[in-house]
Amino acid sequence: MRGIRTGKQLALGVTSLACATVLLAACGSSSSSGTSSTSSSKTPINIGVAVGLTGYLASDDVPFSEGVKLAAAAINAKGGIDGHKVNLTVQNMDSAASTGVTVVTQMIDQSHIDVLIGGSVSAATAAYAPILARAQVPMVAASVLPTDDQWQFSTLQPTSETNVDDLGFVKSKLHLTKVAVIYSETPYGEGAAARMTAEAKSIGLKVVSSQGVLTGATDMTPQLQQVQSSGA
Repeated sequence: MRGIRTGKQLALGVTSLACATVLLAACGSSSSSGTSSTSSSKTPINIGVAVGLTGYLASDDVPFSEGVKLAAAAINAKGGIDGHKVNLTVQNMDSAASTGVTVVTQMIDQSHIDVLIGGSVSAATAAYAPILARAQVPMVAASVLPTDDQWQFSTLQPTSETNVDDLGFVKSKLHLTKVAVIYSETPYGEGAAARMTAEAKSIGLKVVSSQGVLTGATDMTPQLQQVQSSGA
């Protein structure tokens, strides 16, 4: 499973940079000097990458960031984006929203990024989305988005699709009627849990327990005891 997830995260990283490339190309590559069509005379495009190289989502964000690097190398090998070389600034935000805010602010003020690629930490995405919007820096994130702001884009598969597969298996293959949901206390986890509860009801399953878990938790015994006592 780890190998499958790593492959998917690599592909997602490539996709995220591809989306950023299309976005910048559609905007007309505003960094262009306008003096020549050759890449050597055009201003590079600065793309910031805020990812959790450490912390609880490092297993997702490390391969994701490697995918972004692979995509940048491929784009530059073909002459860049409309002749503009891609410069990546990859920063570790430690899978923490507070660190993410610091990292993104620095990349805006010091690295003068033209676009941000965000990793899988939905709480961090929510925290620095308004900062990016005020600076008019678009973001392509591999997590759920806090709003439908015009500066935010997501490459994440909707959680509703995953929920349909999970619950469909429970009903058709396991032939069960009652389920429990344990979710991370993040925007992604909370949203997914709410949609799972609604989806379960729509196909005749009952959610008898729904509990959040802190992202740094190392012992889930209380939650599992609650699941057992709920009859799930």
